[in-house]
Amino acid sequence: MENFTSRTVEGIQQDFYATLYLANTVAITTYDAQVEIDEARKDKENRYDYQTSRNELIGIFKDRFLPAVVQEDPDTSTAMIQSIIDEITRSVVPKRLGRSIPRNPSPGKSKFHHNHKVNC
Repeated sequence: MENFTSRTVEGIQQDFYATLYLANTVAITTYDAQVEIDEARKDKENRYDYQTSRNELIGIFKDRFLPAVVQEDPDTSTAMIQSIIDEITRSVVPKRLGRSIPRNPSPGKSKFHHNHKVNC
């Protein structure tokens, strides 16, 4: 909650709603891409099931979603969004169930704690 890009109430609300919008859009697109991934891999004998890479998805969204939404022609907008989904379906990662990475219980002091101080 401390990592907002603004210090005003209106700016924090904009950040909050933009994050909600992004999360919902990513969830919807992840579902659409997952349907296509499952369809493409249903006949293959893979060791793991595959899912969309959320890091790739957010990176693609960051660069290409807004231009696709603001298009005046709905057909162009639809084609651009479909190309985003097609690109997302190509960046998949395996679901590895039961993996656990041990965490360091006492990480100690942060090396660069002064980078998190407010400069204003």
